[in-house]
Amino acid sequence: MRSSTLLAIPLLWLTGCVTAGDCNALALARYDRALEQRLADELDAAPPAALWPRIVTDYAGLRDQVRACQGTTGQGTTPAAR
Repeated sequence: MRSSTLLAIPLLWLTGCVTAGDCNALALARYDRALEQRLADELDAAPPAALWPRIVTDYAGLRDQVRACQGTTGQGTTPAAR
């Protein structure tokens, strides 16, 4: 239960504190390509029934939406949906 609560916190930050159309208030953490590759490898290796890859993929999608709203592009790749 605690893990799911901790995973939900970034999602709430992205959705709860910004007024419609104000994307500049959102600051995304930057991840280097090595970390993104490690995450992609871990997502690929996760057991099929694991729930955390879905949450990570949802978070990556939200990051993509923030970048689109800000008119910027990502530093690296977003893990593909499972």
